[in-house]
Amino acid sequence: MFLSSGCDKNERNDKFSQLQQTLFSASVSSILAAALTSPLDLFKTRFQLQSNSMNSTNVHVLKSQMKSEFLQMYLFPKSILKATAARILALTPAAIITISSFDLLHKFSTTS
Repeated sequence: MFLSSGCDKNERNDKFSQLQQTLFSASVSSILAAALTSPLDLFKTRFQLQSNSMNSTNVHVLKSQMKSEFLQMYLFPKSILKATAARILALTPAAIITISSFDLLHKFSTTS
């Protein structure tokens, strides 16, 4: 299949280094995406919960939530980092499998 015995050693090393590069790129992009979107997702979830429980306008809820979130982000970054670490651990393996599978299928479909 990918590392077949019919290839010479240099070709196998080149294909293996391409696979390593794909896996590394997939993991780095997944970590960055999860780290950048985790605080926003936390904010969105808390906003939805607060707007459902209160009888006030969305603007009022948004203002109060932004004040508390920004204060919490600067005063208590540990809670946001906990959510980010969990999100990274959950999303990275799935992204690695998805991106590397897509890359391999794309290479096989264009070579035939």
